[in-house]
Amino acid sequence: MLEEVNFTRDDLASSRWREIIASCDKKTCDRFSRAFYEAAIREKETGDNTHYPVYLLLHAVSGLWLRPEDKSMPFAPIWQGADGSRSVDISDFSESHINILKGIFTEIDEPELRARIGDVIWTYQHTGNFPFAEASIDAYMQVGEELLGTDDYDHGIERCTRAIHLAASLGKNSRKFSEVVVKIEALIEQNYPAFQPFIGGLLELLYDYRQGTPDKNALIAESFAEHYQQRGEWHSAREHWNAAARWHRLSNHSEAEQGCLLREAECYVSESEHSLKHSTGMQHSIAARHLQSAIEALRRIPGTDIRREELHRRMLELQANSRDELGRISQEVDLTPMVEQSILSVQGKSLHDAIFSLCMICSSPNVKNLRKMVDKMAIEAPLQFWISMNIINDKGKIVGRRNSLFSGTPEEIEAARQAEMQRWAHYEQNALAVAINATRLQILQEQTPEIRDLLELTSNNPFIPPGRELIFARGYLAGLQGDYLESLSLLVPQVENSLRYLLNRQGVVTSSLSSEGIQEEFDLNVLLEMPEVKEIFGEDLLFDLKCNLTSRFGSNFRNLIAHGLLDHQDFYSYTAVYIWWLLLRICCLPLIIAQHLEDKKDAATPIE
Repeated sequence: MLEEVNFTRDDLASSRWREIIASCDKKTCDRFSRAFYEAAIREKETGDNTHYPVYLLLHAVSGLWLRPEDKSMPFAPIWQGADGSRSVDISDFSESHINILKGIFTEIDEPELRARIGDVIWTYQHTGNFPFAEASIDAYMQVGEELLGTDDYDHGIERCTRAIHLAASLGKNSRKFSEVVVKIEALIEQNYPAFQPFIGGLLELLYDYRQGTPDKNALIAESFAEHYQQRGEWHSAREHWNAAARWHRLSNHSEAEQGCLLREAECYVSESEHSLKHSTGMQHSIAARHLQSAIEALRRIPGTDIRREELHRRMLELQANSRDELGRISQEVDLTPMVEQSILSVQGKSLHDAIFSLCMICSSPNVKNLRKMVDKMAIEAPLQFWISMNIINDKGKIVGRRNSLFSGTPEEIEAARQAEMQRWAHYEQNALAVAINATRLQILQEQTPEIRDLLELTSNNPFIPPGRELIFARGYLAGLQGDYLESLSLLVPQVENSLRYLLNRQGVVTSSLSSEGIQEEFDLNVLLEMPEVKEIFGEDLLFDLKCNLTSRFGSNFRNLIAHGLLDHQDFYSYTAVYIWWLLLRICCLPLIIAQHLEDKKDAATPIE
């Protein structure tokens, strides 16, 4: 809260407020606020109760953060802490503070401070404060014009932006709004054709309110776009080509509009070519990313199909070359204790019991713990989670994108969190696959499994529909023998049908009905999102299935195998080992639980 103060115009006049402002290296409110705060502290330490409130209030009003793009709430605290603490906000001002500001307003002749005080009075309460808004607009434009001629021209644009928004709040037919528009047009006229960087910002202000002469402003924007493109300043060039297109749209010049949009898209192509010649280390990746942006821009322009296809082919070439640019990040992990413990769990056991022990050497990732881990990492190392991350396949293609964990809608943030959880779970699963494979080899050293051994597991199994027992048995046996190509080619397609079987038994519909009466079965991607599946498998096992079968941030094995995107070697990876084990575990868990209950029952039966 801002403490209550009380002082008069005479107190202001006898203070050193003008000298304090004059001592600031830049005449902006952020500099004023710091200087007034230091003066207030000095006065408080000396016990001067006359000028302390003057400096304190001037510090508060100049210390607000101006957000000119926000038309209704232009002021906010300049900082906010995680614990809820913050700097002064306009909500901290009371009617008493505002009345004091009104009383001293005529004495404030420094334009930056005058603009701020008048704007605060108007923003706090519109009623009866029309003259303060008008005076603030004039002061903002005065300061804005002065700052445009300096290195701080962006601050000048901010003042002009607030001026036109403030004028528009008085009415777009008001005299003050017309004056601001005329002044902005005059500033453009005075500085053009020199390529002043602020002219684009002034054009945007006119466009926002559909003011000015569209044809004239389109030509100015085009000249700036050409200028920046020749200099290789691609981002600025695209901004101005887009601005020119929008001005042409206002004039209904569709052909000129489309031409500018094409030039905007082609800037990405030029930047791509420039990246190949001048970038180092990741030039093919960077060039491919720019071409992807060009293709996206061209999608919004009719008649660009041929050009898009041409760029797409070029992008695929660049992506293929980009694979060699990616570095490898690795860390040694000693899995010996886990592997040794897993092997010991199956030694000397029957095949039946050894398979059950194999299924229990580890479990699906704990979703709650994964979530905590990702949230903790985001707090401790936020930078890597602020930016989005692309998932690239072995051909250099972008197959997935994890967005920022700190921006977007709650749904988008949760999707980013899930993607990161699946990515980390995938790393853990590859490590577990080492122990799984070693344990499988130990079983083969002691046993010679046959198809009938696996049929004992798949027959009358709640997970396996009637008529599919032999398919599952062959798949499990092939995996146990190390032939994961045959194993997963048999097992993975059957998971979808098993889910439908389980859901149908519970009376859940697993197909759609089109308007033509065609019934399409839901595929695995849809089935795994159904709440009934979560009830059957639980949160952790369902997460494991999604991560390995359908997620772009995990293995996505089902989708890759269905579309023929896996090479021979992919079937003999640690990912393949883990998926075989996961599907074997799902088959055996009901049997393990049943055996455990039977053992407990036998243990509780007294011996006669």
